[in-house]
Amino acid sequence: TGNSPANLTVRTAHSINEIDRELWDRLSAGRPFQSHRWFQFGERVMDDCEPIYLLAYQGDELIGRAALWTIHNEPLPIGPGIW
Repeated sequence: TGNSPANLTVRTAHSINEIDRELWDRLSAGRPFQSHRWFQFGERVMDDCEPIYLLAYQGDELIGRAALWTIHNEPLPIGPGIW
């Protein structure tokens, strides 16, 4: 039936440019730090990190998403007093 989990498809992408801008921005509902353009900016400034986007589709409609980043050299906020 129309909204059953059987019609749910999960896909992955490794660049925001692989994802349809209109579908992404429709889900963002005008929130600027969730926009397609914001994630394009993020990919440029974090060019040493790998983005992974998990995308949930109901038919051809994007209904959910998660953005994850693989960060290889994450600086740890450990001060000298801890050691």
